Amino acid sequence: MGGVHKGQERNQRELMTRAYWEFLVHGEQLQAPIPSTKENNRQYLSAQAPFNRILSKCYASVSKEAAAVLAGIFPMDIEIQMRNCLSEIKHGRNVLFFDEQITPQTFDSIAHCKEYVRLRALDCWQNRWETSTKGRISFEFFPDVFHRLEGPPITFSHHKSQVLTGHGNFGIHQLRLGKSEISLCPNCPDFDDDPVHRILECPLFGEVQEQIREINGTWPPDLTQVPFIDNDEVFSALSLDLTPPDVTLE
Repeated sequence: MGGVHKGQERNQRELMTRAYWEFLVHGEQLQAPIPSTKENNRQYLSAQAPFNRILSKCYASVSKEAAAVLAGIFPMDIEIQMRNCLSEIKHGRNVLFFDEQITPQTFDSIAHCKEYVRLRALDCWQNRWETSTKGRISFEFFPDVFHRLEGPPITFSHHKSQVLTGHGNFGIHQLRLGKSEISLCPNCPDFDDDPVHRILECPLFGEVQEQIREINGTWPPDLTQVPFIDNDEVFSALSLDLTPPDVTLE
């Protein structure tokens, strides 16, 4: 596989996490839990989102939920709760972690506690991602946050991020922006024009579908494997503007 290596991607995530952590808490070491409220969480996630969008090279219109999954970085409110929990356990204090009472006596080491806390945090993030109404196109490609964090690295490009989010030259997105009156595929009037339709069904994209078949070795493709394709020509073709040439969009 070309592009970034797993170690490089992990380093990028760590650098980005450190950057927005410093930005949010000004480098202070937390000795007591930060109150977890809906308003606080919303502010943390909104502050984190631009970093994740930069890392995954996606549009500012991509939801903060989807941007976090694409970037493969824990949502900041969950990251804060993880750090608070570990800090309290290190100081020998009980702590409430996502409605579960955690005690120092539960674990035989800090490493054991850290592993458990991370798994619980992943469960929380996974449940949030599954039940969200945001980023549903991205969910088709990244249904499992654990596999995103632990899987192979992804080389992002502008075209690839359009396909993995549905934010680009797709009928569903153009309708949301008010640049089109319909979301339907101009060639397949019974289907919405979105990346999944273009990959799996639309005959206008037969050539690129054949490229994907040759790359993945199967058809239909497993959509969770599409993000790992490093040929940007595939994603450039999939993000083609199908707007009729006689229609001018503002």
